[in-house]
Amino acid sequence: AAHCVFPKQKARDYYIQLTQKNGTIEYIKVVRTQAHEDYETSKDLYADIAVLLVEKPLPSYVRKVRLPMPDQDLKLTNSRIAVGGYGKEINTRAPRPNPARLKHILRRVVSYNYLDNMFLVDQHDDQGVCNGDSGAVAYVIRDKKSYGVGMVSRTAHSVLEIPQDKSVCSGEIVFVNL
Repeated sequence: AAHCVFPKQKARDYYIQLTQKNGTIEYIKVVRTQAHEDYETSKDLYADIAVLLVEKPLPSYVRKVRLPMPDQDLKLTNSRIAVGGYGKEINTRAPRPNPARLKHILRRVVSYNYLDNMFLVDQHDDQGVCNGDSGAVAYVIRDKKSYGVGMVSRTAHSVLEIPQDKSVCSGEIVFVNL
């Protein structure tokens, strides 16, 4: 997400952490960041997207996803998409434990139109992506192909609107449509 990398730091200050199922961790250096050209001036968060160029190819154990063609409607409303992140696992406003555990979770798409800039994902069960997960890519599998369909941007509500008995990441989450 552009709000994570722009204009705070230089690319050399970032790296990608990859963790294999056996717990082995590998770090890959970022050599360039590029935020959407409209990010600074846009009042709409459709431009909350950035690309990171890394110094070497990603290992084979990393799932590669393709982007849908501009006119390809994957009909996501009410379907489930997979998203990885370090989102909270319990109903609390307390910070995540450190180190957090990377997980994948299926989330239901509330509304989707492939021509729109953003779409909403349901997290009323207080599970899924949360603070720190911005930029995570959601994907869906169609015809045995993995498609990157969205990028975590933000919650669809103000933290002040959330009842005290709910997680700060409850409700609907905004994804930038890829």
